[in-house]
Amino acid sequence: MVPFLLYGGKMIIPRKSALGNRVEIQKPNTETILKVFSRAQGGKYANSMASLLEGSIESFEGEKVSLTHLKQLPLVSAEFIAVEAFKLYGLPTKLEGVYPCPRCDFKIIHEEKDGADNRPDLNDFQVIYDDPEESYESEFFKLSLEEGNEVSIKVKKSKQDEEETEVATLTEYIFSDITLGTMMEIENDTTLKDSSSHLKKAYYMHLVDVNGNTTEDLDLKTLKSRYGYMIMNFPDVSDFFSISEGMRRFGIQPYVPMCCPDCKKEWEQVVDFASFFVYALRSSQSKNTGKSIGTKTRIR
Repeated sequence: MVPFLLYGGKMIIPRKSALGNRVEIQKPNTETILKVFSRAQGGKYANSMASLLEGSIESFEGEKVSLTHLKQLPLVSAEFIAVEAFKLYGLPTKLEGVYPCPRCDFKIIHEEKDGADNRPDLNDFQVIYDDPEESYESEFFKLSLEEGNEVSIKVKKSKQDEEETEVATLTEYIFSDITLGTMMEIENDTTLKDSSSHLKKAYYMHLVDVNGNTTEDLDLKTLKSRYGYMIMNFPDVSDFFSISEGMRRFGIQPYVPMCCPDCKKEWEQVVDFASFFVYALRSSQSKNTGKSIGTKTRIR
């Protein structure tokens, strides 16, 4: 693991970017925190994170950065910086959430209640760093599909055709890292109705190369323009999940071991990192009133 801090107080981020991998942050001011809270309450997780980074990052590799630069940050590094900025402000780093058992659907609740606290703490999560000696592109995520499980693209060549003709069989996919800017764009896309469509668009946008057989000499740009999301119609849903895991191979690893108290099923749960922003801000108590920031009632 790469050392967390460098001399001079500069942090190494888990996944390097075009900006470099060394960042210096400062404690965000109250105006920044209130802006973050407002956007997080509105469901704008990535946009709220961008506001936090704007108000917290002093420099990247010694240079000032703009929002345009911040949008290029890999999402996993943006999350890492955001958590460290929250720590400087003194906000809690524990995650509330409700998680159903995959076997019996029993609801496991992570919360602080009656003196007991079973919430996972971000400080306890493992952080995985990329290799500082490798180039950014050399560590892109690669998905190789097993034989018999390739993506087959079939279309009708003309309106008169009764049967579809196979035009491509895709076996290997390479993805660049999802960026903060991509997630901001997707959050603002009102045509996307659920989280799975959000993820599929993010993966599609960051698909940078494919390998396989085609009936014509088709590059990725042509494949996308002609067939769109058909090129990502994986026969096995586990391949889609593999992309999700691959996109989180660096950064904070938000996995918590779970055991259902009802049926004793054991599994590893991906905790809801996005909720961290809202919960952390709500539970930050005002020194003067004892109430939560931006709310009229105490959050328990």
